[in-house]
Amino acid sequence: MSGTGKNNTIEALRKAREVLAGNYQGGYTAPSVELYPHQWSWDSGFISIGYSYFDMERAMGEIRSLLGGQWSDGMVPHILYNPRFSNYFPHARFWEPLPVEAPSGVATSAITQPPVLTIAAMYCYKNAADPREAKGFLREVYPGLLAFHNFLYRERDPLDKGLVAIVHPWESGVDNSPAWEDSMGRIRVPGGALPPYKRMDTLVVPLDERPDDESYDRYLYLVELFKRSGYEQRRVVERSPFLVYDVLFNSILLRAEECLVEMGTVLGEDVRNIKGRMNRARKSIKEGLWDEEMGMYFSYDLRAGTRIRKPTASSFAPLLAGIPEAEQAGRICSYIERVCQCELDEPNQAVPSYPRCEEDFVSDRYWMGPVWTNINWLVYKGLKRYGYEDRAGEIKRSVLDLISRFGFYEYFDPVKNKGCGTNNFSWTAALTIAMYCD
Repeated sequence: MSGTGKNNTIEALRKAREVLAGNYQGGYTAPSVELYPHQWSWDSGFISIGYSYFDMERAMGEIRSLLGGQWSDGMVPHILYNPRFSNYFPHARFWEPLPVEAPSGVATSAITQPPVLTIAAMYCYKNAADPREAKGFLREVYPGLLAFHNFLYRERDPLDKGLVAIVHPWESGVDNSPAWEDSMGRIRVPGGALPPYKRMDTLVVPLDERPDDESYDRYLYLVELFKRSGYEQRRVVERSPFLVYDVLFNSILLRAEECLVEMGTVLGEDVRNIKGRMNRARKSIKEGLWDEEMGMYFSYDLRAGTRIRKPTASSFAPLLAGIPEAEQAGRICSYIERVCQCELDEPNQAVPSYPRCEEDFVSDRYWMGPVWTNINWLVYKGLKRYGYEDRAGEIKRSVLDLISRFGFYEYFDPVKNKGCGTNNFSWTAALTIAMYCD
């Protein structure tokens, strides 16, 4: 590496650490103090991965904090609320009343997110300087992580397929993905079904970079339906008009299951049951979510009884968990190379959340087209797993170039070449560190 290149790397790492330090709240790191001041589950997982390369105490602290809000049935909620902040909606009171399974003394949401925290726990173990401390950490968190995975497979598989269904777009992490257009479009919000509310996100970020108001009404209406079910999982699954076997969620879960097996093996635990459900999940994803005609994986809408044939970046997530056969992986990689940007002569080849050649692509609106660092990191790791080192390296280079040029933004517009959402975003900083250190 040239002296200039080395200096640039050192500066990028310094700035990334500054972002994380600026969002640190003592015990957890907010995605963005300005826009998202509380603790989000999959955000903290990615943040923990970045921390694991330079601050193990904070890396482990992110996971400990999340498990501190775990429900007695095993669910890890997608938000843990910090009472010091009131500038976010939906606030903690919106979810009330919570059921007896919710923890006392911790305000949480009542839905979940992909279990990135399990993957992060393995990063903490593998990157730790003190093997004894690392094993002690695994012994501490393993029961909670196992309970979370058990909850997902026990409570969220209505067709008994070995797959986990999500009941709200927020559970996917990709809130307004084009994949949810039809599923959410079927939902009609009756007049008077929602209490008056005021969005806080659009006071910080322009509305045209966020989900629209109609989508937000539907998000909140789903929560109101869950309240009426007392958040009892069986009733929520039976009644939610949105019920999807999400390919992104299940791929991350399967990779997390692999990590759980590694942890259990280190600790001398019996992992045969986990391996059995992994095999079943892998088979179900291959048989139920693979679309031979399109040559990629799609989520499955249980209410419509059909695959959701929208080629979002979530379709590439099975690479992360080693699900595709070699020929299928080759087809996915070819699609990424040929279609994602639709402009092969462009210098930046980062993967947008939705292909630019699709009619409903929107370059700067949340999950409808922008480039997200976390999705690119997942695709990067998946391509490396299958030996596509050159393509993985190009994605890594392109993402780091975007961050270098525009800052640690929440997401990036691949057409107008600008940062979008909020700046100084924690997982962008954390995964910058992870990519430089990989």
